[in-house]
Amino acid sequence: MKTAGQISMNYREAIQQARDLDTLADKVRSTANDKVEQSMQVLSSGWKGNNASEFLRKYGQLKQQILDSAKELNAIADDIRRTAKIVYDAEMAALRIAQTRKA
Repeated sequence: MKTAGQISMNYREAIQQARDLDTLADKVRSTANDKVEQSMQVLSSGWKGNNASEFLRKYGQLKQQILDSAKELNAIADDIRRTAKIVYDAEMAALRIAQTRKA
């Protein structure tokens, strides 16, 4: 049986992992919104024609896929937080029951 300290530490570690994923999602989102957008603007100003239009369209799709990936990372982080809370509550309840039975 885990101790209350171990249960709390596991919970904090899971929450930190969720924060790390949120941070990564923010960086991915920022890259898509800043760097990819800048690249698209530079390309569109210097490259004209059908090939340029098609490339920019596909590049725009790539940007959207990157943004979607960032949303997925945030969703995973939310799932980690929810699951960590459920596990924490269940383990603490089990610990209380075990301690009550010992007494």
